[in-house]
Amino acid sequence: MADFQSWIQPGKELGGRHELFRAVIGPKDDIGSIRWSPVTGGSSWDNIRPMVAAGDGYKVLVWLNGPWSTYVDYEVDVRAIVLEHP
Repeated sequence: MADFQSWIQPGKELGGRHELFRAVIGPKDDIGSIRWSPVTGGSSWDNIRPMVAAGDGYKVLVWLNGPWSTYVDYEVDVRAIVLEHP
């Protein structure tokens, strides 16, 4: 069985900012053995709403970065990292 790759840890706030983390989770892992590594760090703004878009051999992590006060008060940029490509 292949490892399941999780690209985000939702709601992880560090130093007043939300950052994104990833982990490779194997079939024998449990909550104590999962190791998270940062995708973002030291950000000026929150990193929120991450998702992975996949197709045609590509896998891309996409998220929003910027000030977000409420659901009607925000000014964010769309950020992306290509995780896999053909």
